[in-house]
Amino acid sequence: MLGSDMIETPQNTGKQNTIAFSLNEKINKDTMVSLMKDDEAIITFTAPKSFKTIIISTDSLVSGDYQLYTEDFSTKQISYGINADNTFTKENSVSVNNQNNFTVSQTVNSFGK
Repeated sequence: MLGSDMIETPQNTGKQNTIAFSLNEKINKDTMVSLMKDDEAIITFTAPKSFKTIIISTDSLVSGDYQLYTEDFSTKQISYGINADNTFTKENSVSVNNQNNFTVSQTVNSFGK
């Protein structure tokens, strides 16, 4: 889920983990974004609109450290901007409050504002 400024995280009652970001700077439309754990892309997508907040929830989101990266171009997509093969180059690390390593340790994990 992408947003422009405000963010409302889900309750802690879900069965899969969630990570929410209120970013320092806006990510522009058509920018490729990837949430990675070690060298594995958990989710990679092309932004359908500019955004400053993002919520990601997937059963692939397990306890551990994650990084958020962007690229200024996209080559391989399937519908809704999801990257078909999760190939991604770690071009630009996204930081939130001078932090670029995000630890998932509970059901809902928030970073930023």
